[in-house]
Amino acid sequence: MLAFHSANNAFPQWPEYNRMIGLGWRPRDYGTSLIVTDDGAVLRLPPGEGGPTSHGARIDALVTRLGDHPMHAGLPRQWKAADIEVYRYTRGPAEQVQVLSYAREPATGLNFPIEWAVRYGKGRVYTSTLGHVWPGDPALKGVQCAGFQTLLFRALDWLAGKPVDGAVPADFPPPDKTSLRTSPAVPPATAS
Repeated sequence: MLAFHSANNAFPQWPEYNRMIGLGWRPRDYGTSLIVTDDGAVLRLPPGEGGPTSHGARIDALVTRLGDHPMHAGLPRQWKAADIEVYRYTRGPAEQVQVLSYAREPATGLNFPIEWAVRYGKGRVYTSTLGHVWPGDPALKGVQCAGFQTLLFRALDWLAGKPVDGAVPADFPPPDKTSLRTSPAVPPATAS
């Protein structure tokens, strides 16, 4: 199952969905929240600790991958993702959750998960807060991000149990600037 961006906001009263996504936009007392230390350790915060699930303004954020998941094969350890919301204090059962990447949230100075994988029974789940889309966005930079697009297709292969194409596109973003792709339906956005 692919839980794309705000799909982790859905079905808060459905216990099995919460187990599938592992972490979501839930009340402060709902479940465990995860933060990542600067040295890559994943810390578990019990219900009620930390702030409410929220996010600040969209930013171009430095994303750091954690570990060597097949979806990240060959990718740099860090890249600049375009126009993302860094969700702070997502909460849930946090069972079988593997944090794949994280970014620093400016208001708190803490690192929060950006992508994570969940083993759910015999199934695989990939959740990502990359690729923000909102009605009326003039540029859609979040979905034009070469990093987001690369990871989306790799995730689909991994979810389907297929080998993940480890080729790294020449336009994959480096750590110091975003890399945007245009489409005929969307006017080009300015990279930052």
